[in-house]
Amino acid sequence: MRELSWNKKRALNYIIEHIEEHGLFPTNKEICEAIGCKSSEASYYVKSLYNRGYLVSDGSGKSFSVAVNESVSEKRKTSVCPLLPFIDNIIIDKPIRDSSTVSKWVPVAENLVSKSRGAFAYRMTDDSMIYEHINRGDVLVIRPALAVDDESIALVLNGVGTSIRRVTYLIGGDIKLIPGNPVYPLRRVRIEDNCIIGKVVAVLRGEVVAYQ
Repeated sequence: MRELSWNKKRALNYIIEHIEEHGLFPTNKEICEAIGCKSSEASYYVKSLYNRGYLVSDGSGKSFSVAVNESVSEKRKTSVCPLLPFIDNIIIDKPIRDSSTVSKWVPVAENLVSKSRGAFAYRMTDDSMIYEHINRGDVLVIRPALAVDDESIALVLNGVGTSIRRVTYLIGGDIKLIPGNPVYPLRRVRIEDNCIIGKVVAVLRGEVVAYQ
């Protein structure tokens, strides 16, 4: 099978987890909420996964009613612990949800995955959040979301790439992106700019092994 894009891998992982946990294929809405995408994108991912053999028909004859291909599911189950797609040194010139494929995976504790469907791992590459106790080299677990709670720490688009910032909502529809280091500039953006990629839900310190 051809290599899957990052979003399709996230969708497939969530579909497998949902079927294993509930015995049912997830709805488009559930896929959207899990990986932070639009309904039309969820439909596209399911169609693409089916057409490329990662999903197979369950024989019900219902539209988009599919079951996970056994070989894919069994291969995933061989992992000692859950794996998150690892995004290292992101530099983007387009929305991250359309970014290139992922080649590395990071093992994490089961409780991180169960609480953060569609999550991925991201390495902190600067010292812009040191006063928030997030250091250069730390690996962060990101839960995809188009919006986060006020005062949450999130992965955001910064115009030329991505950054980790504390998000504060202002009256009038603006968002303040606050660094945890006064050397870095504070940014103010409009809420409709859709700059939020996901919420930071965990910080992994020490040596983190990424598998090909």
